[in-house]
Amino acid sequence: MPIFNEYLLTNQRGSFALGSTDRVPRRKYHSLFTQRGIEGSDPINWISEVIETFDLPERVQLIDIDFGTVSSEEIRKNLHSFLAKPEPTWIYKFSAFTLTRSLKLLPLHEGVAISYKLEWDNSKTPVEFVEMTVRPLMIVRPWHQLHHSNLFLDGRIDYMGHSKWGFKPYAGLRELNLK
Repeated sequence: MPIFNEYLLTNQRGSFALGSTDRVPRRKYHSLFTQRGIEGSDPINWISEVIETFDLPERVQLIDIDFGTVSSEEIRKNLHSFLAKPEPTWIYKFSAFTLTRSLKLLPLHEGVAISYKLEWDNSKTPVEFVEMTVRPLMIVRPWHQLHHSNLFLDGRIDYMGHSKWGFKPYAGLRELNLK
């Protein structure tokens, strides 16, 4: 698989996801969800990426954004392939399982959906329970700008019930819901 290619995914409202096939954000425009600007304003980059960790018999992390916690090279070697169509899809292969991650933008609403499919070979390592942790990397900035730190961002996330959380980074922006 080539180390660095890009994908572009759009919805019917003009919002998009743009990133590299190995999931390492290399450009300021890379994000899982960039919402089209309203009335001439710049589009807003909401989510840079998500870091997924699966607790199986061993701990597996799908991506590292150079936080120094896991070897990026070790993680990248498990990325078996990338499919651009019908939607961006990453296929990870491990000794006892295959994990497929797909990305969709909602066609008529402003939002992104990430789905996961785990295929397990029970003959190699039986497993009864899988725990998944997802850490969204929120950036919430106009797409032409970069932020190193932001003292004005309200980083609170409120639990709204039924596995739903709300995030309203600035008073002038709509709330982002995570489910």
